[in-house]
Amino acid sequence: MLDCNQIEVQEPEAGAIPYYLKLGFSFDAARRLVISLDAP
Repeated sequence: MLDCNQIEVQEPEAGAIPYYLKLGFSFDAARRLVISLDAP
């Protein structure tokens, strides 16, 4: 199993960013568009 704690969208199209934000993605301190993965 992969040991990942977040997903990053690299170079997202500007028009797609609002959709990613609605899905729960956000910009981190390094300005990366990411979403955290909750591990059980």
